[in-house]
This record gives sequence, C-alpha cells and structure tokens, in this order.
Amino acid sequence: MENNNKKFHYIIISVLALVFVATITISSYAYFTATVTGTSNNNVVTTGTMEIEFSDGPQVGLDNIVPGSFVEKTFSIRNTGTVDTYYDIYMSDLINDFADKTDLVYTLTSSNGENISETQVPDENTKIVQNQALTVGQTHNYTLRIDFKETNDNQDDNKGKTFSTVIRVNEVKELETLIHKVTSLADGADPTSTDVIGNTNLAYDGTTDNNLRYVGSNPNNYVKFNNELWRIIGVMNNVETKSDGTQNLVKIIRNKEFENSYSYDTSENSINKGFGINQWGESTYEDGTPYEGADLMRELNYDYLGDVQVGTDGKWYSERDNEKNTMPPSTIGSNEQNKIESVVWHLGSPTTKDDAFDNTWEDILTPNISYIRERANTHGKTCAFSEDCNDTVIRTSKWTGKVALMYPSDYGYATSGGSTVDRQTCLNTSMRLWYNSFNDCSANNWNYRAQFMDTLSPSSRNAYDFILVTVGSIQDDNPTAIGQGFARESWVFPSLYLKSSVLVIGGDGTQNNPYIIAN
Repeated sequence: MENNNKKFHYIIISVLALVFVATITISSYAYFTATVTGTSNNNVVTTGTMEIEFSDGPQVGLDNIVPGSFVEKTFSIRNTGTVDTYYDIYMSDLINDFADKTDLVYTLTSSNGENISETQVPDENTKIVQNQALTVGQTHNYTLRIDFKETNDNQDDNKGKTFSTVIRVNEVKELETLIHKVTSLADGADPTSTDVIGNTNLAYDGTTDNNLRYVGSNPNNYVKFNNELWRIIGVMNNVETKSDGTQNLVKIIRNKEFENSYSYDTSENSINKGFGINQWGESTYEDGTPYEGADLMRELNYDYLGDVQVGTDGKWYSERDNEKNTMPPSTIGSNEQNKIESVVWHLGSPTTKDDAFDNTWEDILTPNISYIRERANTHGKTCAFSEDCNDTVIRTSKWTGKVALMYPSDYGYATSGGSTVDRQTCLNTSMRLWYNSFNDCSANNWNYRAQFMDTLSPSSRNAYDFILVTVGSIQDDNPTAIGQGFARESWVFPSLYLKSSVLVIGGDGTQNNPYIIAN
C-alpha cells in the first residue's frame, strides 16, 4: 500500500487516564502520591491515604490516529510514608482488538524506577512492573509511550480497531528478607547443638561464628538468581564487608557448574612449570610491581559481571602454559549484580607446610580445622622444589570482591550424616577419609555435585596446589597425582554473598518452587 493511501485509513486509540489504585496490605504508614502531568486543569482525588492527581480530567484520548502516531503520558509515584515499600504497575481493564497486534508497542522509561524497552502491547491484563523498591521520600518518575508503528506495509487490517487500558499502581505487601526467611526456620532451636533442626535440613556448624547451614542430600535451599537455580549454603555470621562493616549474610552457590570447565590459574611454562600460581586475589611481586590475581578470579569478577577484561578474544583460560580455548559463561545481569555484597574472602591454607608434606593433614582435616585454617595466615607458597616454586608473587591471606568459590569447610558442613555414620561423627572425621568407610558423609551432602569441584583455598604442598572436592572427599591438587595443578580444567561453581536487604517475594525453597527474590 502506498503512503498516500494510508493517510485516509484511521483508527481510534483511546488511552484511559492513568489511575492509581493503592492496595494496603500492611499497617506500615507507607503511602504514595501518584501524579499525572498534562497541560490542562488537574483533578485531585483522595482515596483513603492516597492522593491521586489527574491531568486533563479523568480521560485522555486521541482520535483519528494513523500509523506512525503515538501518545505519551507521564506520571510519578512517591512514597510519603515512614518505611520503605514496593509497588507493581499493571495494564488493567485492557481492550486490544488490533488484528495485527505487533503494530502496537509501548515503552516505559524512568530515571530512577523500572525501564522497559519497546514491547508489544499485551492483549490481556498484564503486570508490567513487579516489586519495584521505593524508599521513604523517594519519587519515581515515569513516561509511558504507546506507538502505532509505521511498517511500510498494508495496515488496513487495523482500521477502526480499539485499544484502551487503565494503568494501576498497587502497593505490595511488606516483604521478608531472605536472611530472615532462613533464620526464622530455626526459631526455637538450640544454637549450641550441631544436630539437624527438626525437618528443616538446617544445622548450626558450631564454629566461633556459629553459622546456620543447609545440610543433607537435597534440602529445600533453592533460590532463583540471575534467572538460574542457585542454592543457599547458609547464613554466614560476622562477614566483613567492603564498606558496611561486619554483617550476617546469605551465601549462595550456583546449582550447576558452568557448561564449560576452566582453570583456577595458569602461567607460562617457565613459571611453576605452567601450572599457575595459588594466589587468588590481587597482590604484588617481590619487586613491588602489581600482580593482578588468578585467572579465574579476574574472569569471575570482571567478565562474568559484564566488564570483559580477560576474555576479549571470547575465551577463558583452561589449560596449563596460559592456554585459552574455552568459551566463557553468560554474564550476571546488572540488576542481579546490585544484590551481591562485596566482602572479604579468606585465603588461608587448610594445610600447613609440615602436614602437607608428610600427609598428616589427611588424618586431621575435619570441617572445623579447615574452617579455622581458612581464616588464618598460612598461605599456599611453601615449596620443596625450585621448579615448583619459582614465581615471585607475595601471597595474601585475604581478598575483597564479589564472586569466588566455596571453602572446603562449606562442603564439609553440608553433610547430615546417614544411617551408618551420623553427622557428629562426620564432623569429627577428616574430610579426606569420606570417600571410603565414611561415605555416608559425602552421600548425604548436597554440596557434592561433580567429580572435580574447585574450592577457594590453596594447599601448602607447592606454589600452585589448591584444595578440591573429588570422589566425595577433600584432596589437594598434587600434579603428580592428578595432573595439572591450578591449570587443570575443573568444574566451576561460583559462590557469592547476597546483600542483607534482599527480599523474598515467593517460593518455598524447593527445586520446583525456588525462593524468588525481588528485583
């Protein structure tokens, strides 16, 4: 159809006034003011504690609109109450009888609220914004634009069609933080006992921090994060954050490993025989020049968070001698990144120099001893042979960042024990022995999910060894036994701490109905 013909085929789009509907579900004094801006006299309507202001009266409409036309409406939502709250925005009372519904699209833009890029207008009542946070005194300004798209094709099928809607803004009920959701399950339990608490699959770990952890073969600790299933390791107490002091935080780990396997670190063949360096975080060389940290640390805290610095060629490190031949995983979205707390991670070695070389660690490394040593100053650079130890990187005992790996103790404390070996016996037994006569400890441990699972902690055997979980037990990655030190490919399960303010909006923690956290 030619353009001069299109101008004579009109349709009517009627956009009803933006109507604010407030649903009070809590007695929290969290009140809104909704405003619709325009050029004519305003009408003010008061509904209970809500004040709603309309421009141009209660209805806004355009007649005789042709392809290429649009209508815009601006509105604002303000929290005039005394507590933070959340709201949803709906297209409701919606009528859309367009024949070709792809011709009608909308965008929602805001400098401080939710933004929606061009999206087809729905044909039924739809929630377009969900659980948007609004702090006390904050105002979110919105512009809603509806376009009848010019397609340069015959659009006669939309002649005389109608679209109308009412925009509703509902206050959401007071939400529970994820940390409160988990800790409340243990209400009334004895915090001095490390036994499993009733049917919760939760247990205290008995450390100096007395963290509350999920235990057993398959507890209800699933949470949706980054549109993926992750699992809650537990509520970790006294976690040192980058900027907000010491806090109690929920620690989570990805339910499945990345699709591809990666090296913890790798190096040129002239450095530690190409096996890498067991220093996770940034440091310096002995001459004072900066060391940027392990390959996987940089990949997880830059590339994985959307700031590509390592995989500029589309690949991550996966083999000794600085080989890069593996595609990186999908990134964590910016909205989810805002939920991650930057914290201090401990880089102490669970093995000391002496017990690493005479293998006494195999007999003594219980979850509690591992937990203590992870937080000590024993690091990974204690070497017996020069070819294993010619890097000049200074080891550190702490690193501050967002994404890392689980500790060996995170694996150990996740056991519930079984019918032949109970939980307390597992906790008193070296994790190195769990693969044999104590296999009840690994068989009833949800955190054992792959043949090789890297942990954050270095070993003291060589300059490139680290602790990993394999065949249900804790091992140090001795290249003479396993093959490639840090440079060996293994399955990566990223782990992180969620901010204490993260809220739950649904779910019960089961795999089919995981906890859903608010945007």
